[in-house]
Amino acid sequence: MDPLNAHVYQVEDRIYRRNVPLEQCKMGNLASEARFCATIEDEVECAVTIVGSREFNVLEESEEKESSFSNVEITTKEKKNLGDQSMALFCRKNSPSRIYVPPNLLGRVIGVRGSVAKKLEETTNCRIIFPPRGQDKPIEIISQHSANSVERCYDSIELIVIEGRKKMRFTHFIMFPLSLDENFKQCYKKFQDEVRNLKDIPDDLDSIFMTPEKIHFTIVPLWLFSSEDEKKARDSLKQIVRDKLKPILNGEQLKIQVKGLRHFGDEDPSAARVVWAKSDCGKLQEMAQIIADEMRKTGLTSNKREKVTLHMTVINTTYSKERRNERKTRKHKIIDTQEGEGIIQEVGQATSAMKKSRFIDATAILEMFKDYDFGEIEIDQVRICQMGGTDEYTKGYPTVSMHKFVE
Repeated sequence: MDPLNAHVYQVEDRIYRRNVPLEQCKMGNLASEARFCATIEDEVECAVTIVGSREFNVLEESEEKESSFSNVEITTKEKKNLGDQSMALFCRKNSPSRIYVPPNLLGRVIGVRGSVAKKLEETTNCRIIFPPRGQDKPIEIISQHSANSVERCYDSIELIVIEGRKKMRFTHFIMFPLSLDENFKQCYKKFQDEVRNLKDIPDDLDSIFMTPEKIHFTIVPLWLFSSEDEKKARDSLKQIVRDKLKPILNGEQLKIQVKGLRHFGDEDPSAARVVWAKSDCGKLQEMAQIIADEMRKTGLTSNKREKVTLHMTVINTTYSKERRNERKTRKHKIIDTQEGEGIIQEVGQATSAMKKSRFIDATAILEMFKDYDFGEIEIDQVRICQMGGTDEYTKGYPTVSMHKFVE
């Protein structure tokens, strides 16, 4: 935000600086729809006067309900039913009179029995028009008070969406795939065989190994709850690759060495959850950091600024068969147990078993393979993939979007 040209609201006789929610998070405005910034010319105010009642619900009865609020028209039928009193609908030229909210976050904007939406309408002097049930369309915002009212309502909804995403699980992630090189996959399989020959390894070791078809360098997780979110993520990543990453590579191939095993620093090696391989390629680290920083501007990932830890997961206890079975067993016992005391006892036993399956003693693995050389591989693309899924054809992660660095 430029402090010398700050955007402001006027509420009655007072003027307030506009703190756009995503700008507060050091990101761009959601209204830009992956354009990263809006121009000053886009902020020109326009007021459209139509003949009509002061009741906002007149637009819901319109035969042209899908009209854009930057060019509002009413039908002949409406004109006959409306009085002589005129109403001005305020909006902004090419600015947010519509905001897309993912279906699974729409309830947060509506609230219990419409309480949140009603409060927003009262405090901003706006009318919020929600899409019909089952239709994945944007929310529309209009006001007969001022364009500032529309902006304040938009920003309030935007902030609800941002906070709502933070409480949801990530659904996708951006990564550099490593499974496309057959030689590299063979080196990884050889590493797995050598680990299996160690003594005192977990019984379900194979279930916690990352499969060769899914090995990758993780960059940043994403919240993609709808096709609109996926489109926004695809367009954003495409722009990042074109404008930021390709100039770094300048048409040259990027080959890296993957060598050495690590675990996350806050874990005891004897009770580790994730064991991963690393690369010390500075250029790859720079590219990963750019992707993470730019994607934060879209609101589709956490706004917490962190250094990307490029890691190729080789062992993750989340995949443990024992953990998956315990989850199913725990659910089954809770349903089948009738007495309250029995429920507490069974749940306690299941929880204890699950805690044990969350960790492995990786001390021997880390000592034996701390400098293991997985070989060299070319990184020529970046992908957006779905978490937890498996592609039936490739056996890797389902891919939402793929962008090559060198065509």
